[in-house]
Amino acid sequence: MSLRRRDIAALAVVALTFLLGAIAWSAGPSTTGMRLGVQDGQVVVLSVDPGSPAALSHVQPGMVVIQLDGQDVLAASLETKAALVARPYTWQSLLALW
Repeated sequence: MSLRRRDIAALAVVALTFLLGAIAWSAGPSTTGMRLGVQDGQVVVLSVDPGSPAALSHVQPGMVVIQLDGQDVLAASLETKAALVARPYTWQSLLALW
């Protein structure tokens, strides 16, 4: 293999790596790794995926969600709580208590 072909192959690998990184970055934030549900009028954590951002933040099933991204969940209406749980959403901040 000549030096010119090696340089072109290296450039192609760099371009492919850059393209894949740009695609991954533009795909948006990763999922939180937890499922929320409404039980007895409160938003609770139903499950947490092992190794997910939620698990790394020590969120556990059964916790009651107090705030999502600064929005007070406890004072929200039942319709608002159901909408928060139903839509696929990646939360930036979450406050949950036992």
